[in-house]
Amino acid sequence: MSGQRPYVILEPLLLALMVIIGMFVGLKMSDKKLSFSLVENTSDSFESIEVGAIEEIVKFIDSKYVDEIDQEDILIEAIESIFSSLDPHSNYISPERLKEINEEMEGSYVGVGIRTIYYNDTIYVSEVLKDTPSNKAGLLRGDKLLFIGSDSLSGTGKEYQVLRRFFDREEGQEVSLKLLRGNEEMELVITPESIKVSSVDVAYKIAENTAYIKLKRFSENVYTDFMTSLETVADTKEKIDLILDLRENPGGYLPQTVKILNQIFKEKGRVVVYTVGRDKKKIEYKTNGKRFYNIDKVIVLINDRSASASEIIAGAIQDWDRGLVIGETSYGKGLVQEQYPLKNGGAIRLTVSRYFTPSGRLIQRPFKNEMIEEYQDSAKFLTRLLKRKISGSGGIIPDLIVPDGYENDYTETCLFALDQLDIYSLITQDQDLNKAQLISGLHQFLSDKQKIDKELLCDSLIKEEYTNRRLYVKKGNEEWFKEINSDDPVILAALEKLKNKDLFAGLTEREN
Repeated sequence: MSGQRPYVILEPLLLALMVIIGMFVGLKMSDKKLSFSLVENTSDSFESIEVGAIEEIVKFIDSKYVDEIDQEDILIEAIESIFSSLDPHSNYISPERLKEINEEMEGSYVGVGIRTIYYNDTIYVSEVLKDTPSNKAGLLRGDKLLFIGSDSLSGTGKEYQVLRRFFDREEGQEVSLKLLRGNEEMELVITPESIKVSSVDVAYKIAENTAYIKLKRFSENVYTDFMTSLETVADTKEKIDLILDLRENPGGYLPQTVKILNQIFKEKGRVVVYTVGRDKKKIEYKTNGKRFYNIDKVIVLINDRSASASEIIAGAIQDWDRGLVIGETSYGKGLVQEQYPLKNGGAIRLTVSRYFTPSGRLIQRPFKNEMIEEYQDSAKFLTRLLKRKISGSGGIIPDLIVPDGYENDYTETCLFALDQLDIYSLITQDQDLNKAQLISGLHQFLSDKQKIDKELLCDSLIKEEYTNRRLYVKKGNEEWFKEINSDDPVILAALEKLKNKDLFAGLTEREN
């Protein structure tokens, strides 16, 4: 046998082909770009349909209209108008956006490894990622980027798009960079490399025999990242409790989601999710009974930014009474999209089915131009084992509702100040400021942008956020998470529940 870890397993072909991004199944975004007409990709007859009507109208307008028009822009607007009459998750994806999504979901990209902020016609380096080309070349937080090659970056106003274009090179192709550090101009040569993007924000032992893992998205490498994280905090034989934090996680690939559930459920053959399409065909996804770690009690954390694959995990855990779901009601995205490539390098994403939790819940929230008729708004369901009553739709409602504390009624001035803290930290070089110094300096900084009432600046929260950002800059990602998690009300509630032998004690009404 090779030295490959036992959990790096090829799933059945059917499962491997059923790929989701967000709530998205079908052609994998990283697959080879196909070149065919959408009409050629369907079995339906289009003999009676004027397929070229839109193109004909656009060409006619282009030839007769009083002013010149851009045919491509009008075609895209027409496409987007068509999709606006459907559900909000069916849409057109431009070639540029498709490339970004591919990089996000493939788990790696070719680049130099920096994050930037655009301010006053200048691009600042806000973060240099560890062990990347920029890190090796000596780029530092706070550096001002002036030129890439002979191209000036000043006054571009399009920070991300501009940098992406200039750094969009083949792996190994050098990039010449001119920058300003303090008052000194410098030149660096950076060679872009393939940079891995982990799907795990952080993983550590948050208490004795309790692992905390926060997943940012369900990308192609999320299962491997999840297992690698477990390796660092757990022994394959000893029991360990798991807090799986899916807050702010928008979703991802279905196969990876099912693989992670395989590690949480020891039983084989349990349906963790199923989909039903236009043809009413039901496709079930079941556990395989191949666990590599002895995960005992499980708590999943969600909020209103947890969607799709995150909701599949939470729904399966809740429906099978495998553990507790704590936090706030999830986003509520129960529609599944399939993606089809276009000749221009873009794609369309079209809703083709709905997904259901093991108890039969469709958790899709209502939306404008509703196209789903079979709604379950008032329906009640029962969990599979303990027969607890659970809600039917509108997202996953946690077993224990605990607000995360970040959605208070802050003033617009306070929110504006919090939004500007990153750039203020940069220009003050992350100095250790007391509250009075921070609020006074920030007030003056913000007043250059708009009139600010100093009394509305929520001093304590701003100081706390500024301190946390300095901690992130000085000590890194893991220490920063440990600090903010130490007084996170949702995590504290999870830790308290894990102390009980019966996770469900006194929580939810059960059906007798």
